[in-house]
Amino acid sequence: MNIRRFLIQRELKPESVGEYILYHQNVPPGLMDIYRQAGVLDLSCFISRNHLVVYLEVDDDVYKFKSAELAENPVDKNWQALMTTLNDPQAEILTYDEVFRM
Repeated sequence: MNIRRFLIQRELKPESVGEYILYHQNVPPGLMDIYRQAGVLDLSCFISRNHLVVYLEVDDDVYKFKSAELAENPVDKNWQALMTTLNDPQAEILTYDEVFRM
């Protein structure tokens, strides 16, 4: 298994933070299973004010192969479209690759 860990940083619209948290307390049924099938081993979301950091740990061999399929899955597609409405469209999305781990 080739494990890859990375972070994605986004900015939410300040008025959308509460809504973002509520949605994540009621994730659509089956979404986590879809992610697991795509090689996602761990996923966590962290918020400070409207700054969002998503931590992902994936089996990169599976994730590389299944990520296109995941993007076309109707459950994930709807979820991602909904989450996009909460993001600040002016903010840059940053991805951080892990370079060191103790």
